[in-house]
Amino acid sequence: MLTRALWFAALICAFAAPAHADSWVSPQVTEVFSASPDHFVRIIPGNSIGDTVGFAGAAKGAYAAAEFYRRQSDRSYRLMQTATLLNPVAPVDFFVTNNGQLATIDNWHNRGYGSVVALYDANGKLVKAYALADFGGLTRA
Repeated sequence: MLTRALWFAALICAFAAPAHADSWVSPQVTEVFSASPDHFVRIIPGNSIGDTVGFAGAAKGAYAAAEFYRRQSDRSYRLMQTATLLNPVAPVDFFVTNNGQLATIDNWHNRGYGSVVALYDANGKLVKAYALADFGGLTRA
């Protein structure tokens, strides 16, 4: 009986894995250029953690902002527009088209909640936002 218990304990130890906590790098100011470097967008993180799922008691504040830049004839960039995004803190990823339009993907520390895809025109105006349910029955597990 003792031998069986020792083998069982050894088996558990052999397959035990360390627990991994849900950790995220702090959001940072980030820029992404279009494929043609005529446009870039700078994302400035917000500080409205209380508006994210699971952090109801945390502080609420400004949402993430996007600065839309366009290349000028002298090869410098000029700020064209600033817009507030749907992301309380920051998007997980974002892309800029050659026409300066912006697509944001998911939410910092809240993957799968809220607007998981948001599309903005080159002036920063929201064109369309999608939740997981809008993609043919996908839901947060």
